Amino acid sequence: MNKIFFAFTSLVLFGFLGVAKADFVDNGDGLIYDTVQNITWLQQPNYSGINWFNATNWVSGLTQGGVTGWRLPKSTDTTINGYSNTKSGSELGRLYSEIASTTGVGPFSNLNPGFYWSGMTYYNQSSPSGAMAWINDLRDLNNFNGGDAFAVSKESVGYYTLAVHDGDVIPAPTSIPEPASVWLLVSSLICIVGLRMKNG
Repeated sequence: MNKIFFAFTSLVLFGFLGVAKADFVDNGDGLIYDTVQNITWLQQPNYSGINWFNATNWVSGLTQGGVTGWRLPKSTDTTINGYSNTKSGSELGRLYSEIASTTGVGPFSNLNPGFYWSGMTYYNQSSPSGAMAWINDLRDLNNFNGGDAFAVSKESVGYYTLAVHDGDVIPAPTSIPEPASVWLLVSSLICIVGLRMKNG
């Protein structure tokens, strides 16, 4: 009995420790919660080959798990020559550091290697009107510039789009029958069974 209790306790403790250490939690319905950054990723990237404006329109109109309010990920905010290898403050940079590879790993689906749009505009003397935006390099782990940010024209195409939402997004619950409806159904079944027993 003591051995069984010990085994059960060990499994429970191991489960809690595993949850505590997990960086990504699958919330279901295509939603992946990042416990470190406190954001929720869309499990499957969408819309490759579109420009920044179309990517922004797509995420702003997205409804996933019954939830709206999606956006493009944040990138490093810097104006130094349109390039940054700083991962601090970059949601895409950290995502790359944790799971990105040439095949896509972790709880994500079809996380293709390539460049991904961020929602951050790049401003400098050569682009004072904000015509450029940051992209992040999420190619294979052996790539020298992995996770780094580059500034490109917002009209550029050929980049992937991955939606993100602030906080821990839980899918909206599916509708359940109202108590009155359930009681009506149960009452009807009882009546049917009673009539059959009486006739039998």
